[in-house]
Amino acid sequence: MLDSAATALPGGPGLQRPRLLRRMANADVTVVIAPAGSGKTHLLQQYAAVGGEPVAWCRADPDDVDADRFLRRLRAAADNDPRTLIVDDFHFVVGGPAESAFERFALSGSQRVRVVLGSRVRPSINLMRAEIGRVTVLSGDDLRFRSWEVEELFADVYGRRLPPDEAAALSRFTDGWAAGLHLFHLGTQTLGAGARRAAIRALSGRARYLQGYLARTVLGELPAELCEFLRRTHVFETLTAERCDRLLGRSDSAALLAELERRQALTSSDDDGHSFRYHEVLRQHLASALREELGAAEATRWCRKAATQLEDEHAYPEAARLFARAEHWTEVVRLLNTYGGRVVGDPQSPVWCAGLPTSVVEQDPWLSLATARREVAAGSLRRGSQRYRHAERLFSEPELRAAAARERRLVDIWLAAAPQAELHWLDRIRAASMRRPLDYVDYDIGCAGDAFAQICALVLAGHVRRADQRAQLSVGDAADPILELWTQFVGMLAAMVCGENIGTRIEQLAAEAECLGATVVMRQCRVLSQLGAAAKVIAECDAAGDQWGAVLAAAVAAYGALVAGESSMPLWQAVAERCARLRADTPKAWALAFEALAAAAEGAGAAESKAIRAEAFARTTGVPGARAIALLANAARTDNVAATPFAAAPFAAARALAAEIGMPLPQTLVDRVSDAEPPTNPPVVLPISDGAVLRLRCLGTFVIEVDGTELDPRTLRPRAAATLRYLSMRAGRWVHRDDLAAALWPDLPATQARQSLQVSVSAVRGFLEPGTGRGKWTLLMRRDETYSLVLQGRSAADVVTFETSLETARCALQVGDEDRAYSALTTALAEYRGELLPADGAAEWVVAERDRLRTQASLAGVTLAEFELGRGRAGAAIDALRHSLGIDPYLDRAWRLLISAYQRADDLAAAERARRDYAKMLAELGVHTTNSVTVLAGPARTGYAPGTSPRPRVRSAAG
Repeated sequence: MLDSAATALPGGPGLQRPRLLRRMANADVTVVIAPAGSGKTHLLQQYAAVGGEPVAWCRADPDDVDADRFLRRLRAAADNDPRTLIVDDFHFVVGGPAESAFERFALSGSQRVRVVLGSRVRPSINLMRAEIGRVTVLSGDDLRFRSWEVEELFADVYGRRLPPDEAAALSRFTDGWAAGLHLFHLGTQTLGAGARRAAIRALSGRARYLQGYLARTVLGELPAELCEFLRRTHVFETLTAERCDRLLGRSDSAALLAELERRQALTSSDDDGHSFRYHEVLRQHLASALREELGAAEATRWCRKAATQLEDEHAYPEAARLFARAEHWTEVVRLLNTYGGRVVGDPQSPVWCAGLPTSVVEQDPWLSLATARREVAAGSLRRGSQRYRHAERLFSEPELRAAAARERRLVDIWLAAAPQAELHWLDRIRAASMRRPLDYVDYDIGCAGDAFAQICALVLAGHVRRADQRAQLSVGDAADPILELWTQFVGMLAAMVCGENIGTRIEQLAAEAECLGATVVMRQCRVLSQLGAAAKVIAECDAAGDQWGAVLAAAVAAYGALVAGESSMPLWQAVAERCARLRADTPKAWALAFEALAAAAEGAGAAESKAIRAEAFARTTGVPGARAIALLANAARTDNVAATPFAAAPFAAARALAAEIGMPLPQTLVDRVSDAEPPTNPPVVLPISDGAVLRLRCLGTFVIEVDGTELDPRTLRPRAAATLRYLSMRAGRWVHRDDLAAALWPDLPATQARQSLQVSVSAVRGFLEPGTGRGKWTLLMRRDETYSLVLQGRSAADVVTFETSLETARCALQVGDEDRAYSALTTALAEYRGELLPADGAAEWVVAERDRLRTQASLAGVTLAEFELGRGRAGAAIDALRHSLGIDPYLDRAWRLLISAYQRADDLAAAERARRDYAKMLAELGVHTTNSVTVLAGPARTGYAPGTSPRPRVRSAAG
């Protein structure tokens, strides 16, 4: 047997295994059960080295079947009063009297110590006894080296760097087996990079360094019958007793498989013995051994026989892979032509297709489709889209071509195409990433994808507690393994924000992702489990063209730096720039908010302007979680005189908003902001002028008055007038100059846009306060990099009054003050005299804000009507609902409530007219009703692009 200490297998002092050591540190008893060459001994050595406590070490041997001898050795090892007892090679005593003696000695005495066992077979000790304490069991799969650990191993221990794709290929071939990795290194350490790359591509079980080790440590210890069984059945990826019995014409396969697992002969079962699998390295070796035993032709015939049996069992994906392994390409093509959807739909198809000849893949539509999916799974969306187009051209059947085109469209929406929220749940996720994620929460859950889209929208909005709960309910619902992985990942992200420790779960998810070839998920799991690896992951994402993965990894890295107290402002700025390039305003709102928080924590001079800009951007894009973080950043400013009308006390507002949406504010960041030093530059003090009274009206029309005199904006140049209107609809708030420039001069380079903005601001100041000297303006003010139309004294703006009234109503409802809420809603509706700046038409900078205010006003009318109905005033409720529908005729809840109000007023004719008008409105949208249930008709299942009018969609009052 190969002595692992002599061969220096990976896993010892050279390469730390923190993910395993963390699990061991929390246990009273740890049992490491894995085959030979898995790195058990080195893991135990690491554990002994990092514990910092006295350790007793004993290595069992075949003579320890004598219980007395074994006990004497244990007592001798424990003479130094250890806190931890480590026993390696425990498999030599399993099942005999020595194991029972050990249990009495180490696990049943009054002087308890931590116990760590390394074994090739599962001990028969009862580990479920309560007095034993916390038990951790690490399997061979846990010890398996992940692809990123392979990279670290070769770079840090062997001094031979491997690119990520080569590390992934080596990890896949060796199945992360420590001995296989080490022996590959020994066999290639004298080769150059190019030759080593060729060696990875040519890996097979015929490698001499693997043959010798496997023959000696695995097969050499097995009876001849088991070795023959292994050689004959290695053709199956998944082994069952029935499958093996049928192939071999015998009836004892169940016992043989169980014996192989018991002996840890690179054989494992994930379902308690119903099915088994052989280690991939062992399968490759057995394939070589079978060829040597039978000859190439007979071995190929045997593979074909097994593949035919798999086809009879309807295991078409595995049958196709086995035919391909035997290079029976005609059989592969036949299966694809007959069962292509099932073969390519298998989770292993992307990994399998990666090893096929290019000529075969290029000519087959199903293999091209699998290749496209593999590119998407790796985050290479643009290459994936191109491969989808190639598959479309190869499919001759219109239905299959259309199906490939539909998949491609779902990729294209993440590149440039506009999402259509009613078509697919992926469209809703993309739309939620652009703005207003809460608009995509209240959809019917018809499949696992719908549930996942809801979870994503909730996380993007900041409703993390609700997202975590929904994710827990959704685990196991997805038939698609990749969707299941993503559901778990986003759920863990929400759980992490809620303060849960997800370390072990994220590592297990990374292992599952690697097995399925879900490279994108695997990368992100790696970032969450190893923040120090974020820079490398970002570089990998950029190299692969995975722009979305790079954004997520960069955000996690920036957050880690922020929490650790390091400078993170530049990191958040980079995240915001990446989001802008992807047209992803929702994550950009988060990036700007955290950038502002970092600025506040670091005492930066621009902290206040960044906080104001972030709060305004989060409010405009409808991201309440980001707005809470921005308010927290604003709370660091004791001299904050420029808070919005709803945030006079930013810290209280931040806490209230976070509590409302179920998002815990990170206490570490709260403390950092509270302790932050004020900026070195003094605050700007706004002048106060009792004479300058500004009155603004933006709802229904645009009117501006200064000291009671109405001004005519038509005297301004168009861009200056647009600047005035933009600032007017945000009166009382500070707007960052970059936001102004990007909104009004979107086609100009940033430098030119800023110059144009300065010219326009100067013109507006002269328009508002003619003859006022430079630096003495009191209405249009600048603070750092932000501008604002300041409302002081008796100044007023209808948008501010409208939103302040709605906020008052919301707060009053929270404390049960219905009279105050009723009064505030009445004021708000009276102030809403029409759409926001209607003369500006479909200008991009006003559309989203217009839609938001319209929705708020129409929902306010519904709420007011509910008050009236509750007080028995059906007539007043009808007036409020008519007002609401006049604002937004597509508000579903208003129509239903109007019909009910007419019925309560005993006006049945009006109720019937309202019902017909409601049906007519639905018909205009391509919607029909069946038994009072609203159903979207096929042709009209189109949503609206974010930033345009949402009127084609029927909205409920809950929106």
